[in-house]
Amino acid sequence: MKIKRNWLYYLLLLMFPFSFLLHNVNENFGLIGIPLILHLFLIYAIITLSIAVVSRFVFKSDPKALSYAFVLLVVYFLFGVYKDFAKQGQLPPLFNSYKFVLPLLLAILLLIGIIIKRSKHNFIRLSQAIQLFLVVNVLWETGWCLYNMATGAQSKKDFGDYYHSVIRDVQPAAGSAKPVVFWIVFDEYANSSTLQKVWGFSNPLDSALIRKGFFVADSSRSNYNFTHYSIASTLDMTYLPDLKNHSVVRLKDLQRGAFSIYSNNVVELFRKNGYAIKNYSIFPLENYPTQGMKQFEYVPELLINFQTFGGRVRKDIGWNFPNMLKADKHLADSLTVVKSMVDLDSANKALLSGCLNAVKKEATSDTPSFYLFHFMLPHEPYMYRPDGSVAFERGYTALADYYTSHLQYTNRIIVQLTDSILSACRAKNKVIILQGDHGFRFKETDPLYDMESCKNFYAVYCSDGNYTPWYGSLSMVNSFRIFFNKYFQTRLPLLPDTSYNLYYR
Repeated sequence: MKIKRNWLYYLLLLMFPFSFLLHNVNENFGLIGIPLILHLFLIYAIITLSIAVVSRFVFKSDPKALSYAFVLLVVYFLFGVYKDFAKQGQLPPLFNSYKFVLPLLLAILLLIGIIIKRSKHNFIRLSQAIQLFLVVNVLWETGWCLYNMATGAQSKKDFGDYYHSVIRDVQPAAGSAKPVVFWIVFDEYANSSTLQKVWGFSNPLDSALIRKGFFVADSSRSNYNFTHYSIASTLDMTYLPDLKNHSVVRLKDLQRGAFSIYSNNVVELFRKNGYAIKNYSIFPLENYPTQGMKQFEYVPELLINFQTFGGRVRKDIGWNFPNMLKADKHLADSLTVVKSMVDLDSANKALLSGCLNAVKKEATSDTPSFYLFHFMLPHEPYMYRPDGSVAFERGYTALADYYTSHLQYTNRIIVQLTDSILSACRAKNKVIILQGDHGFRFKETDPLYDMESCKNFYAVYCSDGNYTPWYGSLSMVNSFRIFFNKYFQTRLPLLPDTSYNLYYR
């Protein structure tokens, strides 16, 4: 069938980005929001129509234009597939180098364009085959999407307890004293045994907290060595069945982890008991958007955009471009790093200020509240000196030697925050849970990776001073089980304390 109407030519080509997006939605069903889908489709439509207009201008013939535009769209939208294939060692290393691949790709596309332009064939049959492929692909992806909707495929993306089965039979506590609860996470905070063993650092925070009335666990550990999975397990109070020791997790799994956190058992149980939820974590929660630092908003877009030529090039080598035209590129790059460190310092201080203000407001609140605070400290970059000044000369190097210096500043924040809570809420029944989401992030090749990566800091304060249910070797999956059993008489059984070290690829 010869294309006779211009609008049909453009409509057919728009089927490519539509089916590409729909395929990624199906692959990540439930993980990609509609606003992002519409945003990306607009961007991809502009790119597609630009290619279509230029192709039609160059070739004049619709079948030829459609054929060449299709080739360009295949390269643009499936470039990530090629790069993944090359990266896995299926091709010689040369074919994974942008210095080789980009000129080669340009030469091939120019050659194909010249061949099509000079060819005496009308390309009608090829264009008909392309049309059929595009239509069939859209119908296939649409059917797959409808099937996912009908079968509730999104539930399978939750690593944890999607249907809240752990708390299904738990009733709201009747007549119990409901303490205000502060759950405060400090990212990558290792426990004292690791600090002593690896750095010879005796952490003064333990004794400082004990003097304030805290219980400090001496050998606590997270259940997973990455934030998303450790937090998901902690808040769902269960292990994540799909993840075992040395399981490989990828970018998609980060979003699955965030999806698992979005609606979790701990928040749901607090809500059932009449608590106000105050979210200052790094994750959005259902009905409770975060007021804290937004660390992983880029992941859903990257899941899709990483497959395209523009998205993959920007991620892999985009850091070369911003200052490439500057007279002194090295100096410009250094200033960019300094500015980003200043911005990060400002974000950390803004979060602390927001949390301190929330604590002050709690002093006059009559509604029991559950606060979620999450600081990206002492997580890398290890840029702080013990006094809180920024060591700009370190840049973004993640040298382990800087970790304890950075951690000592984190201790100052912990003391400031806990003192504020104890003072502002001194007349209230309260619980403060301090923890690292996991331990120090050792390299996978380091012998300490399996032994120390999940050994995290953990301390708890209860107004009544009764720490009988807590024990020194607890893991985070049991933290809130212990809390709810004590304060809400839930009788949730404690789970075996196990840690799983995952590999990120």
